[in-house]
Amino acid sequence: MTARNDPRYGSPEQIRAAHRRAVERAQDDAAQRARSAAQLAARLSQPRGEPLLVHICCGPCALYPLYYLAERGWDITGFWYNPNIAPAGEYRERQASAALLAELVPLRVVEPDDEGIFARAIQGQERFGERCAICYQLRLERTAQEAAQLGLGVFSTSLLISPYQDIERIRAAGTAAAARHGVQFYDENLRRGYAQRGPLARVWGMYLQNYCGCAWSAREAAERRGAVKTNADE
Repeated sequence: MTARNDPRYGSPEQIRAAHRRAVERAQDDAAQRARSAAQLAARLSQPRGEPLLVHICCGPCALYPLYYLAERGWDITGFWYNPNIAPAGEYRERQASAALLAELVPLRVVEPDDEGIFARAIQGQERFGERCAICYQLRLERTAQEAAQLGLGVFSTSLLISPYQDIERIRAAGTAAAARHGVQFYDENLRRGYAQRGPLARVWGMYLQNYCGCAWSAREAAERRGAVKTNADE
């Protein structure tokens, strides 16, 4: 039995109507994305002030910070460096989403020197919290170094948007890295924009991940989802 005459799929008229609705939704999303990009482009075309290097932890988390910081007059360059993300397929998915940001701001991409750099950095400190502090240090140290090499006096990170990240550890890591490289760390709490993360990401067609990034966080997230499902089934 084909979809054309299978009652599970509805009548031909219902199938055509569903297809039209799907096309209209896609067109609406494309139009909204175009408007969104045009709005930010208009902001970025205004006279800009001090240059700012923004570390991008992922595309969805970076969208609101880019809009907000552009509105405040910063001359933004994006920076991708995330050796914590695993496995390789997940890394590629997130990098592809982040690459869409090149439509908005100049984007620099630095690949890890080797795939094992994160695992070695947290060896013996794999517990949640301990490894997170090292992860912040690793990424923000490289961002501060990049800012200094580019002659940019200030850097920040999209990690500051997430209520699931330890903002005080982020601030400590960023401030320490800034001091070592002779630059400044912009550490404003951007969590008020987190609610816009999902809607903006969907407009931009970005991949929305369901764990922080590293293999350890992936296992922990899977365990939490399993626990929730078990409780729901009881």
